[in-house]
Amino acid sequence: MDQLLTISTLSIAELRKVLSDNGVQDTSESKEELQSIASETLLTKMMIDQLQEESDKEYHESVEVSQSMERSRVAEEHQEREHVRLEQELEYAACVQQDIVDVEDVEDVNITEEPLSPDSLREKRLKYFDP
Repeated sequence: MDQLLTISTLSIAELRKVLSDNGVQDTSESKEELQSIASETLLTKMMIDQLQEESDKEYHESVEVSQSMERSRVAEEHQEREHVRLEQELEYAACVQQDIVDVEDVEDVNITEEPLSPDSLREKRLKYFDP
């Protein structure tokens, strides 16, 4: 930007140096034309630099958003896995409890101190198998 303000005070050699530093070939026939080409070159360079900075900024913002979304997705998956695990633990505990109750019922039927008569055995079976 400072160079752009001092274009009118630069010598022909300095103007040609500005062009060569920016990869522009000198095709001018006068100092005014050389100044015009140098100022256009500097303006173009400034615009390219500005666009590059904006592009870099947008890229970094998109990377941050992408990382944030990934962290959120991973957290949701973790939470869902934890929820499923807890549900399975509760289901398992309920099944174990039911099995304990079933075993106790079977033990109650099987534990007898005296031999059963055929009628009492029939009664116990009906009681056990008919809820």
